[in-house]
Amino acid sequence: MAIGIDIGGSAVKVAIREGDGWRLGASERYERPAYERIVGAIRSAVERAGGAGLGAVEGRCVGLCCPGVVGATRVVERAVNLPALEGRSLGELVRAALDDAARHVEVVTDARAAALDIWASERLSGRLLAVSIGTGVGACVLDDGEALLVTGQTPGHLGQIDVSAVGGSEAVGRDGARGTLEAYVGVRAWARDAEECGVSVEERLRSAGVEDTGVRALVRAIRISHAVYRPDHVRLLGGVGVRLGHLGGPLRGAIADGLTSLAREGWTLGFGTDDFHAARGAARAAEEACQGAVD
Repeated sequence: MAIGIDIGGSAVKVAIREGDGWRLGASERYERPAYERIVGAIRSAVERAGGAGLGAVEGRCVGLCCPGVVGATRVVERAVNLPALEGRSLGELVRAALDDAARHVEVVTDARAAALDIWASERLSGRLLAVSIGTGVGACVLDDGEALLVTGQTPGHLGQIDVSAVGGSEAVGRDGARGTLEAYVGVRAWARDAEECGVSVEERLRSAGVEDTGVRALVRAIRISHAVYRPDHVRLLGGVGVRLGHLGGPLRGAIADGLTSLAREGWTLGFGTDDFHAARGAARAAEEACQGAVD
């Protein structure tokens, strides 16, 4: 039995395995929180999911994922959207939040965790490119369930590729990089757009079309990915990715229009179903790690 904790750029989400199902919980939303606020958000999300306070954690394996760059010693080296975590040990963070109740802590990237869950839940085969779009943009490539690693723990940094050729002025990301995919399609870009339109971010995403600059940037990034990774399946996950699901047919058509012949025939495009894929995937990773230790 395992617990998955997803420390996102705007909230913490938790998934606790219960038989064949899951108990889910999320913290209140935050914006660039202090370290103590993140500790409290983890405790809150676990309590909301478990229904029994931190007793739900006792003796269980915990899977943890968060945005940013994590070093080999599980110290966060870079976290643009959660700067309070930089220089902090994720192991110490979990111990502080969960009163040292966990049996084992497994750390996995948020993009990889989300990919693991969609892979398992859809029972896919072949090569999957899972793109998680939320506060930031991350990607994971799985080959029959095994992660393709090019740099560190990732297949690269898809959110930072330059897609400024979509036209108009170059968007600027929080780290100062110009023209990156994250700057165009991350939730902050949609929030600015929503404010200009006088609607909520949810409403703006529901009304998004393939002619929108953010969607055009996403189309360009996926077209590039077909040349680089040649996926059998592309899945859009994360808070933004899930909410673009209404674009399924038109978005695939825009990607396929004049697509490189290197792309695999019959490739599929799909979307996540909720905001807890990374939390469930982190729990799956912890289950596998603990089972491996037992074996």
